[in-house]
Amino acid sequence: MGATVKTKTPKAEWSGSITGRDGYIVAKALAYAIEVIGSLPERQQEWSDREEMKKIFEAAFSEPLRAIVADSAHVHLNPDAAPLAGGLLAEWRAAMKARAAVKSS
Repeated sequence: MGATVKTKTPKAEWSGSITGRDGYIVAKALAYAIEVIGSLPERQQEWSDREEMKKIFEAAFSEPLRAIVADSAHVHLNPDAAPLAGGLLAEWRAAMKARAAVKSS
């Protein structure tokens, strides 16, 4: 029998902004991952990863951003589901459309 090899989880090496939207993209990625893991059959759920993702998501991002990206992930992955954030996503989308309209005029 071979020896057991223990490996460490690689550390994330990330500093500064790459895209100018890094925080938003990371928040959105976490929201999607949390939603997808939660939708898997229980025996396939990576429970500890999901719980740690939720801790990072809640600690690193503001409530409005969390609500918007969590709602967006939920609606995209569950098209027949009701929004989670009580219409906050719809309000945000309307504000973004209004902002774009002002920029284009």
